[in-house]
Amino acid sequence: SLPFKAATVSEDMYSMGVAQDNGGAVHTAVARVSSGATSATLFASDALASWTSSGAKFWRGVIIYEAN
Repeated sequence: SLPFKAATVSEDMYSMGVAQDNGGAVHTAVARVSSGATSATLFASDALASWTSSGAKFWRGVIIYEAN
């Protein structure tokens, strides 16, 4: 969850990070904060890929968004 609710804006806000999914290689990844959200959606790649159901996972980065 986010420390502050996101502002109500016309478009989602995106931040870049790195992720590992299913114990594989580390890749560029994305976090999305939707308008008015209280949590971020973390994606396993910069193509907004879903996470697999097995293996080791991590997402590391800095999420910057406009707070309400």
